[in-house]
Amino acid sequence: MDIVLVNEPNTVFDIHVDSPFGCSDHCRIDLTVVLESGPPNGTSDDSTKQAHINKCYRWRDADYEGIGNFLASYDWNQLFSLYPSVNEMWTAFSDVMYCAIDMFVPTLNKSTHSGKRHYPKKVRKAFARKRSLWRRYRVNRGNSLLRQRYLDATKQCRRALHDYEIAKETRVTDCNNIGKFYKHVNNRLSCRTGVGVLRSEDGTVAASDSDKANLLNDYFCSICTTDDGLLPHFDRVAPPGVNLSNIVFTVNNVARVLRKLKTNSSCGPDGFPPILLKKLAPQLSFPLSVLFNNSMSTGKIPNAWRCAIVTPIAKGGIASEASNYRPISLTSGVCKVMERVVVKYLSDYLYEHKLINRQQHGFITRRSTSSNFLETLNDWTLGIDNGDGITVAYIDFCQSI
Repeated sequence: MDIVLVNEPNTVFDIHVDSPFGCSDHCRIDLTVVLESGPPNGTSDDSTKQAHINKCYRWRDADYEGIGNFLASYDWNQLFSLYPSVNEMWTAFSDVMYCAIDMFVPTLNKSTHSGKRHYPKKVRKAFARKRSLWRRYRVNRGNSLLRQRYLDATKQCRRALHDYEIAKETRVTDCNNIGKFYKHVNNRLSCRTGVGVLRSEDGTVAASDSDKANLLNDYFCSICTTDDGLLPHFDRVAPPGVNLSNIVFTVNNVARVLRKLKTNSSCGPDGFPPILLKKLAPQLSFPLSVLFNNSMSTGKIPNAWRCAIVTPIAKGGIASEASNYRPISLTSGVCKVMERVVVKYLSDYLYEHKLINRQQHGFITRRSTSSNFLETLNDWTLGIDNGDGITVAYIDFCQSI
C-alpha cells in the first residue's frame, strides 16, 4: 500500500514505513485501523436510546415574552422561604426554570442521523431529482435520453452544492466574527467524531467513548495540583483601614451583568444558555440576587455548580496520545454571573486604591496582550531611536511530566 486515504484521520495510527516486500521496489506501510461498531441488533441499551432520540431546544424561536410573564407572576419570596439552604434554593429555582422552558421553548427531536448536513431547499430538490432519474435510468440502461437527463441532473446537483458551500463560507467571512471563522476551519480540519483512538502508556488502545474518557480523565487529574490549603504571606500594600469586607448582590448589578452576556456561548451543565439569561434579565435579576446573597453569606455554593462539561482540545502532535490534549471546562452560566459581580467589586476596589500596577495587562478591562505588545513596541522604538541596545527575553512555562 502506497497511500492511505481516510475521512476520519484519528481512526488510523501507528503508521510505520518498512523495507520493500520481496522483490518489489515499493516500501511497505504498516498501520492500525480501529473502528468502533454499535451494539448488536435487538439490544436495549439506555445510552443507545438516548443517542437515537435527543431533545434539543430551539432557543432562538422561544417565546421569551411568555417566559417573562410566567416568571414575573411567580412569588420567589414564598418559594425561597421554604428552602433555606443554597442547594435547596438552587433546586427550586431550577425546577421553575425547567417548567417555563418546557412550556415556552420549542424542541427539535434529533435522531442519530442528525449528524448529516441540512441543506437548503434548492439543494435538496436537486438531490431528489437526481435520485429520481437514477431510479428510472437503472431499470432502462439502454435509454440514452434518460442517461443524458441523469448526467445533467448530476451536474446541476454539483453546481447547487458548490454554490451552497461558497455562500456559506462567504457568510462566515463577512460576519466579521473571528470565533465563527476558526470554528468553520476547525470543523473542516478536525476529526468529525471528536477525539480519535487513544493509546495509554502501556500500549493499550482506547477506542470506545468510555475508555477514551477514562484515559483523558486520568491524564488531566495527573497534571493537576492538589490544594494544600496553605495561603502564602503577602505584605499589606493597601492603605491602613481600607478593606473589602462584604459584597452585596443587588437587583441592579445582577441585571447589569445579565444584559451584557454574549448570546453565542454554549450552556453549561445546568442547561440554561446565555441567551435565555440575557432575554430574561428583568425577571431573573431578583431571584438570582437572593440566591447569590445567600451563597455569599453562608460561604457555600450549590453542588451543581461544581460540575462541568470537560471537552478535550488537541494541542498538536500525535493525536493518539492523551498528553497532547488540554481540558476546556464548561461550567454553569448562572455561576459565571455571580463571578462577574464579584469581579466588578474587586476591580473597583483595586482601581480606587491604586493597587494595580500600570504594567498589568492581563485580566484587566480594556487591556490584553495586544495593548501589552503595543506599549512594549513603543518602548523598543524609542530605545532604538536613542541608539540604545534592546535585549528581549521570552519566557514560556510548560507542564513537566
